[in-house]
Amino acid sequence: MGKKVKSISFNGTFDAARWLSLDFYAEVTNIKTVSDFYTGKLNTSGTFCFTSANAKFALGKDWDAELSGNYRNRIIDVQFELKSIWQASTAIQKKLSPSTTLKLAINDLFYSRINRGVINNLTQTDANWTNKGDSRTAVLSFNYRFGKAFSTPAKHGESGAESEKNRVKN
Repeated sequence: MGKKVKSISFNGTFDAARWLSLDFYAEVTNIKTVSDFYTGKLNTSGTFCFTSANAKFALGKDWDAELSGNYRNRIIDVQFELKSIWQASTAIQKKLSPSTTLKLAINDLFYSRINRGVINNLTQTDANWTNKGDSRTAVLSFNYRFGKAFSTPAKHGESGAESEKNRVKN
């Protein structure tokens, strides 16, 4: 008795053009459960897929845009069945200076991220649920990077003290 989970996934990035970058993730998972249940032996098995894609567009003049989405089909896990779910999001950003960025992101454009499910194996009972959260959001962010980026010593094996000596010499 117990639970066995088998999964395989793929993650990749592809630069289709100088102005277009694509990120993709895919996963296939199988869940098998055998356990004692108050109505007898519970023996369930289900396979689900999850995919996620993100496209980044360089629009020029320090403007960038993103379009992303994900999808997961139905999941069977123990006595629960989670219905399929998906969402799409977008963003646009402007680099105002080397250290300053302004970004507007809109999540769950179609208000489709609604969690639904069924509870199975309940004697003489039908049970289901829906959870429609506040998933559609718009976020305006302003980012400012303070100071300089950290750098490593130019020569392999050079310590921070040696780097500082060389800086003082120059």
